This record gives sequence, C-alpha cells and structure tokens, in this order.
Amino acid sequence: MSSLDGVSLLKNLALSAGVIAVLMTATSALAFRKSRHSIVDVAWGVGFVLVAIVSAALSVGQGNLERKAVVLTVVAVWGLRLATHLYWRAKDRGEDQRYVTLLSRAERSKTIFALTHIYLPQGLMMWLVSMPIQVCMYEPSTLGILGWVSTGVAVAGLLLEAVADAQLQAFRSDPANAGQVLSEGLWAWSRHPNYFGDTCLWWGVWGLAGATWIGVASVFSPIVMTFMIVAKTGKSLLEKNLLAAKGEGYARYVQSTSGFFPRRPRRP
Repeated sequence: MSSLDGVSLLKNLALSAGVIAVLMTATSALAFRKSRHSIVDVAWGVGFVLVAIVSAALSVGQGNLERKAVVLTVVAVWGLRLATHLYWRAKDRGEDQRYVTLLSRAERSKTIFALTHIYLPQGLMMWLVSMPIQVCMYEPSTLGILGWVSTGVAVAGLLLEAVADAQLQAFRSDPANAGQVLSEGLWAWSRHPNYFGDTCLWWGVWGLAGATWIGVASVFSPIVMTFMIVAKTGKSLLEKNLLAAKGEGYARYVQSTSGFFPRRPRRP
C-alpha cells in the first residue's frame, strides 16, 4: 500500500470540521428563522460537496489527480442532486414529522435541544462520514482495479438512488395515488431502493480510499452510514410512520417486498 502525508491530512480534517461547523451554524439560524428544521436535510448533501471542494483545494500538488477528479465529481453530483431533490420535495410542505416528534421530547429550551439533538449530531456525522473523501485527496497511487471497481459501485449507487427518488416523486405527484403505496419499478424490488443506493455510494467512496492503511481504517464511515440508514433515522423510523399512515396497504407491501437489498418480489 502507498503512503500519504499524514500532517496535511490532519490539517485538512481540522479545516473541514470548521467548514461543517459554519454550515451547521448558518443552517440552524435559517431553520429557527423559518421555524423549519427540515432545512438541515438540504444542508446534508451540500456539506459533503463543500468538504470535497475544500479538500481538493487544500491537496493541490498532492494525491493522484485521477482519483481526486473521480471522488470530487461523484460527491458533487450526488450531493447537489440530493440537496435539490429534498429542497423541491419539502418546499411547499410544513415541518417534517420526524423533527416535530424529536422536538416534542424537549423538557426545557427547544432551541438548545435542537442544537444538541439535530445540528451537532448532523455536523459530527457529516465529518465522520466524509473521512474517506478527505483521505482520497491525498492518496498518491493510481486508481487500479480496486479504484475502478469502487468507482463503479459508487456511480451505480448514485444512479440507483436518483432513479428511485424520481419514481417516488412521479408517483406522489399523481393525485390518483393519494394514500396508495408505490410497489412498481425499483420499489417492487426493495422497500427502500434509494437508501440502498445511498449505502452503495458510500461503500464505493470508501473503496476509493482503500489504497492506504488510513483509507482502510476509515471503514467506520460506510459502516456508520449503513447503520444509521437501516436501523436508526432512515428505514426503521420511516417504516414506523408509513405503517401508521397507510395501515394494511403498507403491511401487504412489507410482506411481498424486500426490506432493503433488492430481490425479486415475493408472491402475496
């Protein structure tokens, strides 16, 4: 395995933490002003793009240019698409029910509770998950087989997430589908194809960082991301809300469709 400049990487990690802190501070200020904490979901994708841009700028003269270009392109396309998608999806809606439920637990100041339970955790998560992105910018070796395979996984995940989101958006925009469950297209193979695509992207980005031991050690990034998506704030929480909202229709969908990994639909 090749080696990289650890001192430069540490400086990059410190500056990226500062960039994320500024972003989360600005996001929280706007959210309090608008009384809509779901704005932080839009900032999520933007934050990774900023980290990738800052890291690419700081690593000029270091790292492999081909690897840096691949990572910057993949992350920028993913982050900007996701941010745009979430912005338009929530533009004419009220506060996301997830944040209403979360803030209802505040015993005293909802402002402090929001800062410590929404913006601080999101900022820390963003910094941890972005670790492979930052490592990639300083890895000097060429991509090789592992790098190109990882690129394929990341791009496939990006496309899968984008197509799944587009299918869901088209389904929801048709008034005839009100109260119904989307069970066609990618959604016939997985109840959460967009989440599955998201995890593929992060495993692919980690693979791109795997040319050094530091990159291999950043495996906690896709592990944490997968855990949060499957067991915490993603799939698990969303399905509870969908079961409560759509009842028997969603229960039948659960029985016939894979919960996460795509597979052929089961007969009811």
